[in-house]
Amino acid sequence: MVWKLYPPQKGAGDFKVPWLVFLIIYIVVIGISLLIRASTWPDKKHVDAVFIFDSVVFPILIVTSVISVLCMFVSAEYHLEESKKLIADWQKFSLKSYASQHLKIAAWSLVSPVNDLALKMLKLEGEFPLAPKTPVKIATGIDEFEATRIQQVLSQLLTPMAETLKKYPDFDITYWVRAGDESTEDDINSIIAKFDFKASGNRKMIGLNECPNYSLINTMISDSNQAYRYRHLLIICDITSDTEYEFMETASAFYFCSDYTEQDNKRPVYLFQPMTDSSDINKSTSVYLEIEDSTDSIPKTLWHTGLSRLEKYPLLKALDDGRAAQNRLELELSLGKRSEGYAWLALAAASDAVMYAQGAQLLAASDRNQAGLIKISPELPNEPSEPVMKDHFIPMFSGIYATFFTLSTLFVGLGLFGEFPSLLLSILIAVAVLVIIMGGGYILTVLTNDRAWDEMRNLK
Repeated sequence: MVWKLYPPQKGAGDFKVPWLVFLIIYIVVIGISLLIRASTWPDKKHVDAVFIFDSVVFPILIVTSVISVLCMFVSAEYHLEESKKLIADWQKFSLKSYASQHLKIAAWSLVSPVNDLALKMLKLEGEFPLAPKTPVKIATGIDEFEATRIQQVLSQLLTPMAETLKKYPDFDITYWVRAGDESTEDDINSIIAKFDFKASGNRKMIGLNECPNYSLINTMISDSNQAYRYRHLLIICDITSDTEYEFMETASAFYFCSDYTEQDNKRPVYLFQPMTDSSDINKSTSVYLEIEDSTDSIPKTLWHTGLSRLEKYPLLKALDDGRAAQNRLELELSLGKRSEGYAWLALAAASDAVMYAQGAQLLAASDRNQAGLIKISPELPNEPSEPVMKDHFIPMFSGIYATFFTLSTLFVGLGLFGEFPSLLLSILIAVAVLVIIMGGGYILTVLTNDRAWDEMRNLK
């Protein structure tokens, strides 16, 4: 999806018929016609119906035919502006519809060396320990002969989610563990068995060799759109077996459950379609902010990690311009050297922020030269309404009137000033006029539509 919007188009506005101009034209033409017909009318002949038809009715038909043909070209210009507006409105509608696609996070969990990490980073409770006192290793209290360190961290991670996972036990699992090996899947299965999450069928497990970026969410949303019921557990375990390291160990888990219903006053968090593969994060962010429904849906806080200078400062500029996410939290400043797992730590911490009534949250992360922008919110946006074109005459429909008045003028003129043609010739004349004027109206409509698209594509 290309995150781009055409400039707003005003449309043609309300069309005002120049009745006064038409009235003056009719009066002038009828006046001239009366003078000409009166000067050529026999002196001793009384004024009759022929005089009225010659000097009044026929001129009215001629003027009306000319005006109706001209209206075809006027309606083409009107149709052009309305078509451009509809193109811009449909692009915005399509982008809003795409952006509103989402996953429902029924439960999530975060394990880190710092308790209540989100509350402390948001400065709602406590103080975040500053370097060099910032802990970087997740504490585990059980002897590794009883359970591996990965099992201990996973147990801590899934405990807060256990109730929800038990209520909706039929889920697949995608996982990434930094310190993992061939036994990692067995470790996860043992923890699943410990919590007694019994699935009705075979559970699909996908192990990732690299920590995923936010493009994984694109894939999951696409999969959920094709599934009757989507349940998926994502585990990101960023722990290391090294003795010396500069980043903070973290573990995050997210349960995406499309059929989850609110329980025990625990509301879900909605994770919306990420903006990835953007070559210009500044313009993409501006577009993202522009398609928001209301100020309530504008993110309050930005959590970002791994952004280069060329990504971070244009993003911050776009947010400043849009007056969004005035609270900015760079994870490396608090947690230490960047790690791949920070992007998912940010998602878990931001989900906590939503739970603590801090409104919608924005996340930005860059990995392998790919920046991703993602939004979460406690509410779903309003369904965008499909744009419609304002009712108006397109050139093809204007051609119907032009054809009728032209034929009327032609046959009345032949009846008044010449010999009325035979039936066959009349049909041929009618068909010829129909093809010329109606065909012209159709071609004019097609050319106007093409012109509208060309002009919109050329807009920067």
